[in-house]
Amino acid sequence: LEPSDDALGRWSVVCYKTSVEELMAKFAATTDIDILWVLNEEATSHSIANGLRKRTVDLYLSAATDQQIATVATGCAGLMATFDKEGVVAVYDPQSTYLLSKQVSLLSDEAMALWQKFLLRFHNDEHIPNVHFAMAMLRAQRGDLAGSIAEYKLLANRFSQSPLAPFALLNSSKLKTNMRDYVGARQDLMQLVAQYPDATIAEQACLELADVTMKAGLNVEAERLYRKVYNLGFSLESQAAAALGVGVCCYEENEYENAIKWLFDYIELAKDNKDDSLYKAYFLLGKASSAVGKPQQSCTAFECALGGRHRPEDYVQIVSALIQAYIEQESYIEALGVLENIDSWRLSQYQNVEILLLKSKVLRQMGLIDRAVAALAGRAEYILAPELKARILFELAQCYAADGRLELARRNLTEILASSNAGPLSGQIAWELADVCLKMGQETKTISLCSQLLDSDLSEELGEKTLLLLAQAYDKQQDYERAALALLDCQKSFEIQQTKKQ
Repeated sequence: LEPSDDALGRWSVVCYKTSVEELMAKFAATTDIDILWVLNEEATSHSIANGLRKRTVDLYLSAATDQQIATVATGCAGLMATFDKEGVVAVYDPQSTYLLSKQVSLLSDEAMALWQKFLLRFHNDEHIPNVHFAMAMLRAQRGDLAGSIAEYKLLANRFSQSPLAPFALLNSSKLKTNMRDYVGARQDLMQLVAQYPDATIAEQACLELADVTMKAGLNVEAERLYRKVYNLGFSLESQAAAALGVGVCCYEENEYENAIKWLFDYIELAKDNKDDSLYKAYFLLGKASSAVGKPQQSCTAFECALGGRHRPEDYVQIVSALIQAYIEQESYIEALGVLENIDSWRLSQYQNVEILLLKSKVLRQMGLIDRAVAALAGRAEYILAPELKARILFELAQCYAADGRLELARRNLTEILASSNAGPLSGQIAWELADVCLKMGQETKTISLCSQLLDSDLSEELGEKTLLLLAQAYDKQQDYERAALALLDCQKSFEIQQTKKQ
């Protein structure tokens, strides 16, 4: 280890089969730089046993700085060296870090520092785009998403002729999508598709552009993009994904017939690929079929949707839709069969209550009120969540009303309504109470409840039911003018709803 002849404070190093410990000791003695071997207690015995400091190095450097010597010498021995602000060289053994997260952090920090030094020294090198791409990936791995996006955008805009430019735009869009910046992701993908139509990732970019557009809430534009991908026919996989995308967009826009057509198309293309998307398509097909009045097709689709592996919450959602379809067809035995075969131990308390309420509803529709009441009796006492408790008591009150025990139903509904928070459930409870009061001949109470309901924030369906109930109450009071006005309002609401569907 001797000073170089260039008088720039550089050194020439020549060694053969020299231990890294000996080389670093010589380096420290010659340059007056302290060396710190950073080893934790667990790593000490491991490192010594494996001859960490005795690893040999063969090295030739003709004109190297202090930092270059420390970095290269330790790197040749599988170690890492860093300089702190006081000039102390800390030598690390990456393998002695037993936590993977710390090891990855240590290596990524070192890699980032080296790439930054490369940019400073070789700013005209032809591999600069590769450096920016690597730094972007490192920043993303470290959680610096904004910095990663900046590196990708710099590469795409400053080095647009680089083969990595389209990949940089694609990765940037993915990061923005993860950050829910769908507008920014769309801009990157549109730039990619416009500038690099022949890139190997053009198919993927077109699909992701459609996906991001749909996530941004632009369903009409997303449908157009999906149709474009489908018609381009890059591959069967892209056509299948595009068909599913068009089906989802049509469903979101309430174009149920078109949704059914495209979902059937997707199922035909993807029938051999039993992934989550296939069962999602079956579920949407069932919902669309139900919306256009095809209960048998709806049941079949929901049954197929149950064939996949689902998260508990998704599973309960599919079961709920299937049971509702069975009820519409009056296929109560099939509905009970599905409910009886559910493994309740897999479900949360909330999900088990959902299944319980579905079972009670089926029994109530079958006229087996006693069995429904028996299934619900006492269950609310063990539920702490106020909303779940209210739903069980509400179902129990509906059973009483269906069994003709109107006074008991009225008392229960009044108590539940008094303790419920404002929301969709309280609206349903209030409507049920108004209906029970009407059956008991308490038209004035029904009119009061319906008027309060109409002044609140109701769904279109519940609003129409409330107007019809109000009209019936006025009719029983022989107030035909107000009954007619309520029916007229109901008709207008129905026409508006039909116009929206079209």
